[in-house]
Amino acid sequence: MARPLLTALHPELAGLRQPLAGEFAARRDLLEQMAFCTGYAVEIGLLLDVHAAVGIDAIAQVDLDVRQNRHQPLEHLAPMAAAVLGAVTTRLRRDGRLTGDLDPRAQPTERPALAALRTLEDAA
Repeated sequence: MARPLLTALHPELAGLRQPLAGEFAARRDLLEQMAFCTGYAVEIGLLLDVHAAVGIDAIAQVDLDVRQNRHQPLEHLAPMAAAVLGAVTTRLRRDGRLTGDLDPRAQPTERPALAALRTLEDAA
């Protein structure tokens, strides 16, 4: 689901081999500026937000050797696919690339960026 979505909607990210790998590294100051989706949407949401914030030239892939994933039946992957789609469509809407009403159940839950929470704490 993730790679076809990236190919269609963010072709500059289509070359990423494992956009949902669950393993990433970034500078702390960048991550503190990012909201984090919960659940299955965390990787794709963060990838799209980092891309929007710093661009493709700041994103790299590293081969971490062989990873064994536990394969699941197709019906168990539906919640993951829905979360990935929800994160992508939320960002498309935010960027003005998608209009119309979306089912609120398709919206991922996100925790605000740490920097935004610190700003609220400082104001209190």
